[in-house]
Amino acid sequence: MAFKHSDWRKINFITGQTPGSTSVSNSNTEILAANTARRWCVLTNIGNKDVWVAMGQTALVNKGMLLGRSGGSVVMGNDFMCVDAVNGITSSGSSTIAFQEGQ
Repeated sequence: MAFKHSDWRKINFITGQTPGSTSVSNSNTEILAANTARRWCVLTNIGNKDVWVAMGQTALVNKGMLLGRSGGSVVMGNDFMCVDAVNGITSSGSSTIAFQEGQ
């Protein structure tokens, strides 16, 4: 699909911050700090342990959103967004969560 010049006025441009990653352990670990300007974010579990995610609360094993090992992910945007801190936890060991957020 090609865009006409007049179509560009209808697009909401967003900015992204540099992608990052963090190691999540078997104790509550902050993945993203609270950010009231956040408009979207992507979290992907690139590690080999399941990670449970909680938004604005302490993460607990077997509670909340599960990012399965080796690729479990979530995309948050207009219809589903949390501006509070995003926390994670594993049942044992650690796993790496890759992330990016934008405004």
